[in-house]
Amino acid sequence: MSGQRNNFVIQMIGANHTGKSVTTRRMIAEWRASRPELLSDGSRKYKVVAFDPKFQFKGLVDQYIYPDKNWAIHVFKKVRNSLIVLDDYKSLIPNYVATPGMFDLFSSRWHYNLDFIISCHSPGHVIDMI
Repeated sequence: MSGQRNNFVIQMIGANHTGKSVTTRRMIAEWRASRPELLSDGSRKYKVVAFDPKFQFKGLVDQYIYPDKNWAIHVFKKVRNSLIVLDDYKSLIPNYVATPGMFDLFSSRWHYNLDFIISCHSPGHVIDMI
C-alpha cells in the first residue's frame, strides 16, 4: 500500500557491557539520518526523545525524559513523529510494571508515528504490558 507507515518496537535484553547502548546509538543515528526533514522554523520534524540516564546518546537526543510517575502521560500529550528510546529504564519504570499513560503511548504509536527502542538487563525486567 503506497504511503503506508510502519512503526517499530525493538526490545534489547542483555547483561552489562554487551553492546546494547552501542547498538542503540547506531540505530538512533541511522533513524535520524533517514528522516532529515526540517520544519519551517528550522527545527527537526522527526525527533529523538530518550530516557538516557548515562547520557550515552548525547548529541543525538532532542528531548530527554526524566523520572516522574507521569512521564508517559507527558510524552503521550506532546510527542509526535518521534523515536522514543528507553535505555536501562529501572529508575523510570519502578517494578517494571507499566506506569500511567504507557498503554496509551504504545497503543497510539501508529497514529502518532512513534518508534521505540527499549533496553534492559534481564528478561525479568521486560515491562508487563509490552
